[in-house]
Amino acid sequence: MKRMGVLMVLLLFTVLAVNAQHSDTVLLEEVTIQATPIEKLSGYKRTPIDSVALNSLNYESFSELLSNHTPVFMKTYGQGNLSTASFRGTGASHTKVLWNGVELNNPMLGQADFSQIPVAVADKVSLSHGGAGIHSGSGSLGGSIIIENEPQWGNHLNVQLKQSAASYSNYRSQALVTAGGERFRSRSLLITQSAENNYFYRNNYKDRDDPPREQREGAGYASHTVLQEFYYRDKRANKLAARVWVQDYYREIAPPLGVNPATTEQQQRNEAVRAMAEWEHNKGKVELTLKSAYVYDYLNYKNSLAAVNSHNYAHQFMQSINMKMPLSGNLRWSANVSYTTTRVHSNNYNGLRERSDLTVFAGGQWSPGDDANVRLMLRQKVIDGTMAPLIPSLGFDYRLLEERDLLLKGNISRNYRLPTLNDLYWQPGGDPELLPERGFTLETGVKYLSQKRKGWHGGAEITWFRNDISNWIAWQPDSIMSYWTPKNITEVLSQGIEARYQVSLNNSRLKVQWEQSYTYTSAKNVSRAQPYSSGKQLVYIPQHSLQSSINVAYRDYMLDIGHHFTGSRYTSSDNTSYMPPFSTIDLVVSTDFSLNKKMEGALLMKVNNVTNTNYQVVAWYPMPGRNYEATLSVKFNAP
Repeated sequence: MKRMGVLMVLLLFTVLAVNAQHSDTVLLEEVTIQATPIEKLSGYKRTPIDSVALNSLNYESFSELLSNHTPVFMKTYGQGNLSTASFRGTGASHTKVLWNGVELNNPMLGQADFSQIPVAVADKVSLSHGGAGIHSGSGSLGGSIIIENEPQWGNHLNVQLKQSAASYSNYRSQALVTAGGERFRSRSLLITQSAENNYFYRNNYKDRDDPPREQREGAGYASHTVLQEFYYRDKRANKLAARVWVQDYYREIAPPLGVNPATTEQQQRNEAVRAMAEWEHNKGKVELTLKSAYVYDYLNYKNSLAAVNSHNYAHQFMQSINMKMPLSGNLRWSANVSYTTTRVHSNNYNGLRERSDLTVFAGGQWSPGDDANVRLMLRQKVIDGTMAPLIPSLGFDYRLLEERDLLLKGNISRNYRLPTLNDLYWQPGGDPELLPERGFTLETGVKYLSQKRKGWHGGAEITWFRNDISNWIAWQPDSIMSYWTPKNITEVLSQGIEARYQVSLNNSRLKVQWEQSYTYTSAKNVSRAQPYSSGKQLVYIPQHSLQSSINVAYRDYMLDIGHHFTGSRYTSSDNTSYMPPFSTIDLVVSTDFSLNKKMEGALLMKVNNVTNTNYQVVAWYPMPGRNYEATLSVKFNAP
């Protein structure tokens, strides 16, 4: 309580310090429906998540956002528990998460827990599919999730308070303060959340035909998040940004069905500090950016009955310099040099472990005409003084119809991913002799964007992809089944189709957006060294998934309906057992109202799993049935 009191005082101080700047104009934040633009990376697929989804799920985690609005499969162990991403049939460690260019993947695990990332920390979110991830780093064999923050310049003060109450004693408080003028901006975000998370479910472990209704125990969680941003720009084309993101997350880990909660006591605490400073200078057509960042991750896992108390500390320091400039009217290039050092302390390692990463990137885009673009990217790493393989990537797009946004796109890329520090050094089990995973990606597709006519706008895109991955790292029991160890045992071929279309109407009173996406993924082990699983679909990779949503806003009222379908997932490598497919529907209704000239509010009601579907994403970890959430927000606007 003392910590939260100090944070609230800091928020108040920020408001008072910046409120001295005045103006005669009141600028209100807009909520707009954004259509998907043509990617800046020619020939590569990069999909932004529209502002409607970000605003309607502002009080949720990235687990819900990505599950309902992207083709990424979210492997979740239950509400509030571990949630990881599978992109184009790859594993959780093959999906990179970048916050303003800073990687959030834990260097020990190589993955990110999306249940711990609030949607409210993001101003923009986009997906870089396949080879597009090379633009921001290596190792993203499936793709990357890009989280960005940006200031909204203007002379105004905005204070927004949100309070939500949901089923299972789930409470969340959120405060957002943005203030400043045309030169200086401040944004302060505070989130606190707690939940008993004792939801009801059907226990099919006891009876598959008529499962009894039971209540989940030992699955509570609590979190505190603070994000502080400062921005400054002068009249000489200089921009400065400083951001600090501090987070504390505690959860009880409920056991799978069939295990008595009284016989296991598992807890996990995560603490994170992410800080960065950035300087950007634009002079003429040249853009120069310097960036420095520090990331701290702490994970403590306790299992009192098993006498386990694991403490893990990871520190990362990153510096980078980036330059963009045109070489001629139809040729543009960019270059980046970055250096990252990682230090890890763990009572599961044999001493301190370190890693250094020097990366040089160069990319160029050539436009031979109005209807064609070609892009080449090269990335070279030096890891702990040893040069890694060069990563090249070549992409193109071509306008098929004159004066029509009908594009043919494609790219070919190499990639690789280093073993994580746990893969190398975890005791017992780690193997320092592991080889890096290597990927070879092919992608081609067609994209169409319609012209705006009487407020209507739409688009469609279909993409075929193929990803060959060798030296796939998998953890498996050793020969005597005493502990698990990682091995380079699998050759994987992942290929499929991503299809998406979107239609929107935007006029003075009515705004409608309908979008739907379908993904087919064939991800198979093609290694002959494992005959029992060769040619079989990888575990927990659904072949079919479908997302559909419709959002209707009329005057001060909004209705959002989202439908999500996930196909069956195999739970054994020989494909003899599987989880059945499931389908869920979520419903959101909200209304805006004015209290006076300077204050406005909104009331939002949400019903999750409207059809009360009994389902599990991961075997024996039940998901909640129909549940409810109400959110009241109040916004104060002042010049």
